[in-house]
Amino acid sequence: MVCEFVRYREFVKGPLPRPGGNALATGACVIVYGTYPVVRHVQLHHRWAPGGWCHTANLDCTSYYAYFGPHLLNRRYAMLPGVEAVRNKDWLFDALGSGGELFVRPTSVHKLFVGRCVARDDFESALAPTRYDRRR
Repeated sequence: MVCEFVRYREFVKGPLPRPGGNALATGACVIVYGTYPVVRHVQLHHRWAPGGWCHTANLDCTSYYAYFGPHLLNRRYAMLPGVEAVRNKDWLFDALGSGGELFVRPTSVHKLFVGRCVARDDFESALAPTRYDRRR
């Protein structure tokens, strides 16, 4: 068996070289291990078997926080849709904030924004990528 370590940038540029100069063929026996973007790229652009697999719902904080809660550094948390978080801004900062800031992060694997500490005045703009109605 051949094992290759490939950087993500090299991977998304085009066909991956194999020893001997041939690209990995469609249907080749390839197992991909890596970050979500790497696995998703394989799922969308390559027909390798088994390729890359994952269940994105299991990577969402709403799935695993309940199981790992006692072991999390941020045990005091609230998970809300962006529009609800903005509506409850005062409560969130009063209950969970520290020094005028609140740590916010996306729950999904798609990372709509970068998790970080946000000041009260910047809260709405920090959550702007999450505040849309998917039904429209």
